Order: sequence, then C-alpha cells, then structure tokens
Amino acid sequence: MSGLIQELAGQDRSLLEKQQRQKQAENDFGFFCRYYLSDYFYEDAAAYQKILYEVANTRSLTEDTAETLKPFVREKYRPLLKPSEKLSGAMFIEPREHGKTVRWSFAYVLWCALTKRARYVLLIGASGDAAGENLGNIKTEIEENERILEDYGELKGDCWTNHRLELANGTCIQSKGSGASMRGTRFRQYRPDLIVIDDVLKDDAINSPTQRNKIHRWLKRVVFNLGKTAFIIWVNTIFHNDDPISRLCRELEAGDLVNWIAVRLSCIREDGTPLWPEYWDIQSLLDKKKTIGVAAFSTEYMNEPLADEERIIQMEWIDTFRYSELPPRNQLQFFLGVDPATGAHDGTAEVPIARDKETGIIYVLPCFSEACSEQQTLAEMEILYKAYHFAAIGWENVVFSGIYGKYIQKLGIEKGLYFPIQLIGVGSVPKEMRIRSYSMLVQNGFIRFPIKGCENIITQLTEFPMGAFDDLCDGLYLAVKAAEKGSTGNVAVSSITKTIKTAASRIIGRARR
Repeated sequence: MSGLIQELAGQDRSLLEKQQRQKQAENDFGFFCRYYLSDYFYEDAAAYQKILYEVANTRSLTEDTAETLKPFVREKYRPLLKPSEKLSGAMFIEPREHGKTVRWSFAYVLWCALTKRARYVLLIGASGDAAGENLGNIKTEIEENERILEDYGELKGDCWTNHRLELANGTCIQSKGSGASMRGTRFRQYRPDLIVIDDVLKDDAINSPTQRNKIHRWLKRVVFNLGKTAFIIWVNTIFHNDDPISRLCRELEAGDLVNWIAVRLSCIREDGTPLWPEYWDIQSLLDKKKTIGVAAFSTEYMNEPLADEERIIQMEWIDTFRYSELPPRNQLQFFLGVDPATGAHDGTAEVPIARDKETGIIYVLPCFSEACSEQQTLAEMEILYKAYHFAAIGWENVVFSGIYGKYIQKLGIEKGLYFPIQLIGVGSVPKEMRIRSYSMLVQNGFIRFPIKGCENIITQLTEFPMGAFDDLCDGLYLAVKAAEKGSTGNVAVSSITKTIKTAASRIIGRARR
C-alpha cells in the first residue's frame, strides 16, 4: 500500500514539475531554449539578446526598453528605436555568427507554436530550400526531442512535410522562399499571425538592382499584407546599403514606416567591447577581421557595408578587363612603383607593371607587400629587376623616403645592379586624389589585372578607403607615374593619356562611319 502511495505521489510530483516547466517556458523564451534546446543553447543569452526577447514577446518597445538597448546600438542608428505600444514589425539586424537564425527562425518559431503564442507561423527565407531547412530542423525536434515529447506529447498532425507542419495542438508552421506566391496562404480559417523573415536575398542577388527592387516590392505588396494582425520579425545582416532591409530602415527614419523598429547591431560596440562577450572576445573578433579582410568583416560582422559610391575602384571594373596572358615581351616596357616602409609597422610595397608600347595599356603584375628591412627590400627589388629590367622605378620622394631610395640605389650599385630610380614627388596631394588619378584608367580598361596573382592589390584597391592597408595603392600610383614620365625621367609625357585620346578617336571614328 505504501508503495502505491509513493508511486502516486511520485506521479503527482512529476506532473507538478511538468506543469511548472510548461508554465515557466510559456512566459520565458530563454528558459525554453536552455531546457528544451540545450544542444543549441548551452550558454545564457547575451544582454542584448534578452532585450530583443522582451521586444518580440511583448510586441512593443517601451521608452525604458529603448533606453536599455541604446548602449548596444551605434549612436547614428538609435533614431530607429522608436517606442511603440503595438509593433507591426521589428528588424533585428545582427552580425554574422551571433546566432540570429538559430534563435529566431528555429527556436522562437518552435516556442511560439508549442506554447500557442502564435496560431499560424510563416517562415520566409532566401529560397524555399533555405526556409525548408529551418522548418526541417523544427520538425526533427518535435519528433525526436525527448524533453519536448515528455512535456508536450505527440504533436504530429495531418500535414507533416519540410514545408508545412500542422501540429496536433492546433497550430501550423509553413516555410516559403522569397518571391514565392502567397495566394491562399491560410491554415484553416487563419491568416498568418507571426511572420519570420530571414535573409531574403540570395548571394547572387545582392549586387543586382533589379533583384533588390523585385524583392523589396514583393515584401511590401505581398508579405506585409498577409495578415492584418500579423507581427513580423525580420532577421538580417546588411549586405548592401540599398538592400530591402536598408531601404526599410530609411523609410523608418523618415517616418514613412509606422509601428516598426530596427535594431542595427555591430559585433564591436562603440566603446570597443564585444556585443556578445560570452561568445566573442575582442581578440577573436580582430583575428576574424584579419582573416577575412576589412570589407567582408565590415559587412558581415559590423553591418557596415562599404557603399558602391564610397569605393573609388569598383570590383566590376577590374573583372571586366582581366587578362589571362600578356602581349609578346618585345612589345612591352616594364616599370616598378615602390612605396617604402616609413615605420616599424609599415609595409614596403613593390608594384611592377608592363606597358604595351603600341596601345599604352598597363598590365599589373604580381606585387610584393610586406614589412621588411632595407636588405629584404633590396632582395625583392633585385628579383623583380632581373625578371623585368625596368625602364624606370618610381619611388616616393618625401624626406625620408627619398634618402632611402638613394640608399637602396647605392646598395644596388655595389651589387652591380643599376636601378633606374626616379624620385616622384606627391607633395600635398591626398592619398584619395592619388588613387582617383588612375581610377578612370581602371574603369576604362587601360589598367588591367590578371585573372590570378594580384589578389593583394585588388583587395586594397576595392577596400579603400576603409581597408587596413593601402601601400600597394600608392605603389601602383608611383608605377603609373614612372610610366608616364618614360625611362629618362626628364620628359613629362603621358603616353597613357595619348593612348586614351587615340582610342577615343577610333571609337568616335567608327561611330561616325
């Protein structure tokens, strides 16, 4: 008898604990993640993440909550935190590798369905497959997660695919790809009451104005009209300053988008600390920046893509005129531009170019850039000089650099190498103006880059002015100046300019014929 009583008491205790868990999970998304999805959420949420949970759960942004968010948001984006008692939508613009997809497109959707906070959830991704993958992960948890099965039971409903789940508790989750038809999007008599949008632009569409316009129109005309009471959560990283979410941010700031907020976050806060210190320490972020490059880091982790209009040299210009092989060697004249290191942490840049004597087209050759001693500088120049026999070597003529150039020339003579170093003054010309001086030559194909072998200078050119390094940009400027002046260094004749005029005359002549 006592055993039966203990068993019944144990059952009651188990039932009570289950009810307590369900009650806590219903009101605490963080607890739901830690208890039911511990394989994904093995650390407590970051401070900013907890605030976003509150915004999503209450579908509102109070004055107090906006104030607690501001320290995580750069000052220029704080006007996007517009308090509202009833939000229609929230844009959570988070950095890469900060868990936004797992948190919102997976865990939050699952939580809303299990706790019946949402009756009909629509999950939208860049493609049907991308959205379906998130839904497939949700499906697996419902089918196999022992804790979910214990507390919520068997939930498999009549429709059970990787694109639509109808749960036995009377809720539904459906996935769609961006641009898909949404006609007849219903679950029984219900329209979507929660829509989660996750990075709706495919990689190949980011730089296409046509595709950006298409998706923007589709979101505004179709998705935003799916349900009168639908709450929209849009999770995204900003890949382009004219992508759909960037456009909505501008509309929000201008007051044309009401009852919305945008929380635009960078992995490094304005005070220099990590956004998510429990997962990313500052050194790891700086290492990531070094590994992937400034441009990618600025876009993927800082949510600050370099706008096309900010780039002096566009990648598409370079790609349009790539060369696979050089003209015959007897048709070429070779020049070198050297931007010497002026400090312990500076790099010496050596940029060799080949100029076609007939067309004037400049072919950039594999470059050298490294922090090195004068002996290493001399060794690299010796290798390049023996390979190309430069007609002239452009060397920046500032006080220290000019002396350094003469010293290198002296060291070369001692080895039987007579470097035709030509000191080129840059005066007070800003670096930006120096790069702009040859940008049109790149755009029009008069300066060309190989299919492979010049990645370092291409990165610096296309990342300027935000890049970490720009010594090769100056090296190219000096090489072009050396080519303009010719091998003697005394005649200031620009053969490149002549070539451009000649080419332009030919084009005009053909057009007239």
